Amino acid sequence: MVGRACAIVILVLVFTSIASAAQLKMEPGAATEHDYRKALLDFNRRTLIDAYKTIGRKDPKWDEPAVQLRVRYRDLKIRKLTAKPTDAATQPVAAK
Repeated sequence: MVGRACAIVILVLVFTSIASAAQLKMEPGAATEHDYRKALLDFNRRTLIDAYKTIGRKDPKWDEPAVQLRVRYRDLKIRKLTAKPTDAATQPVAAK
């Protein structure tokens, strides 16, 4: 019994040291989270805002509000797509 426990402890220590030794190294030019968010922002700008300006049905009465709505939607979408799982989990739930 003691021998089995010692073997388990040794295995845990070995695997822990291997895992800590195999830390990720940042290569020069590697994409970062900042790069991902910028690319996502650019993509959403092209597909939501620039597409409306290029081929959308236009009217001076609603052009500016339509673009502003799309900008706000893009920003909200980016926040939802890039939110960390703990962001929502740590927010208190409103009582009814």
